[in-house]
Amino acid sequence: MKWRLIIMLLLVLLCGQQLSAQYYNTGQTPYSIEWKNIERDSIRVIYPSGYDTNARRTLFYMDSMKESVNYGLTAPLMKIPVVFKTENFESNGIAMWAPRRIEMIAFPSIDSYSEPWLKQLATHE
Repeated sequence: MKWRLIIMLLLVLLCGQQLSAQYYNTGQTPYSIEWKNIERDSIRVIYPSGYDTNARRTLFYMDSMKESVNYGLTAPLMKIPVVFKTENFESNGIAMWAPRRIEMIAFPSIDSYSEPWLKQLATHE
């Protein structure tokens, strides 16, 4: 009985070194950036100054998709902030649960689809 417990403990310890959690680093934003925001009833877009046109366009895309995303759900949509990062060259978006937010990296991908980049990113996230 003791040997089984010892063997199981050793297996757990040996396998534990192979386990790892997913970690995604979006980079750090310089402190000198001036942030602005625009809001609708369920979306708040936070963006660096000078990115006004694209932030409004993304807000329009997300606001127009709100009804189809919420179709069939009884609970109302929760207000979620969308943060634009413009200092990173990796094209991606990420939705996080804690703290609840969506981060969008604003540079378009080189191998993107025929759909405009911001529309594709807003639809995905």
